[in-house]
Amino acid sequence: MQIDTPLRSSRLLEAMRGQPRALVYAVIAGHAVAMAVAMLMVDASPPREVVEALAVGREHVLGTAAQPPLTAWVLSLAYWLGGGRLGALAVAGALADALALWAVFQLARSIVGERQGALATVLAAGVASLTWLPPALDNDRLLLPLFTLAALHLWRAAGQGRRHYWVLVALDLALMIATKYEAIVLALVLMLALAASERGRAVFRAPEPWGALAIAGALVWPHFLWVATSEVAPVHGLGGLSDIAGLIQARAAAWLAALGLGVLGHAGLAGLLALLVVPRRGERDDAPTFARPTPDVTARRYAVTLAFAPAPAFALVGLAVGETPTFETLVPLFAFSGLAAVLLLGPAIAFHRHGLAGQALAVLTLAPAAVAVLTALALPYTRSQGADTNWPSADIARWFTEVYRIRTDQQLAIVAGDGWTGGTLVLASRDQPRLYLDADPARAPWITDDAVARAGVLAVWRVDGGNANPPPSLRARFPGMTVETPRSFEWAIAGRLPPIRIGWAVIPPRAD
Repeated sequence: MQIDTPLRSSRLLEAMRGQPRALVYAVIAGHAVAMAVAMLMVDASPPREVVEALAVGREHVLGTAAQPPLTAWVLSLAYWLGGGRLGALAVAGALADALALWAVFQLARSIVGERQGALATVLAAGVASLTWLPPALDNDRLLLPLFTLAALHLWRAAGQGRRHYWVLVALDLALMIATKYEAIVLALVLMLALAASERGRAVFRAPEPWGALAIAGALVWPHFLWVATSEVAPVHGLGGLSDIAGLIQARAAAWLAALGLGVLGHAGLAGLLALLVVPRRGERDDAPTFARPTPDVTARRYAVTLAFAPAPAFALVGLAVGETPTFETLVPLFAFSGLAAVLLLGPAIAFHRHGLAGQALAVLTLAPAAVAVLTALALPYTRSQGADTNWPSADIARWFTEVYRIRTDQQLAIVAGDGWTGGTLVLASRDQPRLYLDADPARAPWITDDAVARAGVLAVWRVDGGNANPPPSLRARFPGMTVETPRSFEWAIAGRLPPIRIGWAVIPPRAD
């Protein structure tokens, strides 16, 4: 590394020279805290998929009709640790992001050294799928730290010969599959990354990798047994054979668009690299340089495979099983883009516009939170439909909890409704009731007829337009219920949004 004059120094350069680890932790903490604070400021409710997962996850079932159980269990734990406050879920999502970036740094520093490892990690601030989404702890968000931890532990076990890490590899793989079925693809990518070199392939001649796979299989076996026997097990499909060609074409187009969006989401990373490595016109060749030893072929192929293989592999399997991609799907797929960029730049990286790069890094770290706040404040004035996170969960839960107590002289124990209207109510209510999902015993087997008779039920549903009738599922389950006049609520940030109307009915407990 060459020595610069003070005139060419900057905070980024000094941090890279003297405290690269502190730089990484500052970026990780800055982004996590900013996003968590932003969500606590403007989100009155968690996103829909989080609410539905948590409302069911509190029942500690082995799976749901939508997903494996781990995300729901983790959300339930975060909710409990947060004292039943919905804001704890935003903090949990931010912590998951921080854990993922920590694992990326630990792996990167073991392959390219501490300084270039720090650069590889902070470059993640320029990957939109990692930093610009709100920290909602859904399946894809939870899969991100599990995948990066699995990559780290596998490298320590196989690449560095630390055999006791195979136990953690087994645990990581099991947790990944218990989070999202498609995580099997990422597990195969990990194996492919290891098998990409001769030394990596030699690892599979030892018993430890196969023992780890056996342990992982044993850990997820109870869930797959449930999948095989449950009538509500999640199943994706391609649809009818008559339209299979059209479905494949449409889903292929959706995956191509998602992957293209993911590539475009690297614009921030590309901008940071351009500021650092592209010299000014006429600049002398005396820029500060950070060098590293050349990694061996096993480490290099391992890292490059982790960076480039997940997205296309995930797309191919997603197309095969019929999953429709969203931007959230991309979250765990580009975790190692910064490491790949550092490796492709070569053993010595010159820092040219390091002052501007440091400022750009600060902006990329904090801008997502600022944009999230401004967007949440502006959207109610610019659109006719409210966002899920603007849903007034606390006001709705407070009113219905008090009404039910007054009507029945009992605490609210069971709420019948859909995963969103009923789910937000049960999570925000001080009585902590249970969700009777669509009043369907098959979807909510934890609610028995005896429990309904003893505790009573509050049935709720969203009213759109002038039709205040309950959904057919509620009417079929409670044919004699008396429908009350719908109750109106203002959105948390009202703006120009029309009020929310909630239909409701009280099914009183059985008189003893």
